[in-house]
Amino acid sequence: MTKINVFEFSSARKRNTLILEDNGVYKMFVKGADNVIKERLDSKIPQPYLENADKKLTEFSIVGLRTLLIGMKIMSKDEVDRFTSQYNDLSNSPNRKEDLGKDTTEKFNSKERRKLILNLDFYYLQKN
Repeated sequence: MTKINVFEFSSARKRNTLILEDNGVYKMFVKGADNVIKERLDSKIPQPYLENADKKLTEFSIVGLRTLLIGMKIMSKDEVDRFTSQYNDLSNSPNRKEDLGKDTTEKFNSKERRKLILNLDFYYLQKN
């Protein structure tokens, strides 16, 4: 398995993204707050873990735990290259802070939303 790119957490994106290559298959993993990840799930794809995850999220929130979910998407090499190129172009722009803010978040939302499925695993963090 090879790490292709990491898009660190930002307050504008409210998630972080990791792209891996595993035997020629490119996988995008997106980790973030449950509401952020659930917004990005593709409604056309069955989400077999969502009902159980929602039950657990409710249980955890009742006792004051914070939660994180992970979504995963299979990508083509071309999608990975375009995604990475666009992110790098914006990272190097003179208006980097604004470019990587809300407008860019929407661009990445659409790329991450397509075919994103809820992964089996989800995390919960104990309150401090």
